[in-house]
Amino acid sequence: MDIPRLFALKQYWAKNPPLREMVQAYLGIKTETRAVINKPSTACSQNTEADLQSFIELFQAAGGRRG
Repeated sequence: MDIPRLFALKQYWAKNPPLREMVQAYLGIKTETRAVINKPSTACSQNTEADLQSFIELFQAAGGRRG
């Protein structure tokens, strides 16, 4: 989707919101927002050579090239 189409869609939704949003507003249901936490846990922050090799193998299996 390009930028002009995105703006056109946004303008259309401002005038004609999706049905689920209208029903949520009518019933007073608020949408949940999820917070993104960028703080790595200690378990994830210690990558090992085996983890790296596993990632490379998955990358190559998906069609990626190494190096």
